[in-house]
Amino acid sequence: MNEVMECIMNRRSVRSYNDELPTGEQLETIIKAGLYAASGMNDQPWYFAAVQQPQLVAQARELLGGDPFYGANTIIFAFVDPQAHTPMQSVSLALGNMMLAAESLGVCSCWINAPSKGMFDSQQGQAFAGQLGVPAGYRCAGSLAVGFTDQSIPAAKPRRAGTYKIFKCAQQYEN
Repeated sequence: MNEVMECIMNRRSVRSYNDELPTGEQLETIIKAGLYAASGMNDQPWYFAAVQQPQLVAQARELLGGDPFYGANTIIFAFVDPQAHTPMQSVSLALGNMMLAAESLGVCSCWINAPSKGMFDSQQGQAFAGQLGVPAGYRCAGSLAVGFTDQSIPAAKPRRAGTYKIFKCAQQYEN
């Protein structure tokens, strides 16, 4: 099996993080994978903010009234231009690429939707977005908890049967 398929099949959402931080190089690689995701009409409608500064991580948790990040000390917020051709599809592909890149580097991740549910709507949330350099008008589409775990990572659960069909050519033609 090739390395890409191994990452796809081995990636799991991790919900328990230790204090170890991904390196700057690892974060750059993870974000770069997001930047190279497919996007509708190639408009690349995203903005990512990788947060490791303890005061900013604490501020995010406070805005959300808890810790939906499972103790991760690195959070990647994904923002998107809602006027783009396919904003949610594009940023979703970017987040997927980032999770696969993290897996390829031995870094754990988990997609966290909580920030996309109004975290940045309040005056405090808008101020926080300003601290992160979010372009005007962009909306939070989700985030990733990123880091390392001391827990064992479970094997994949079996895939549900009956979720696809392949329709092959009925006849083969030769010249």
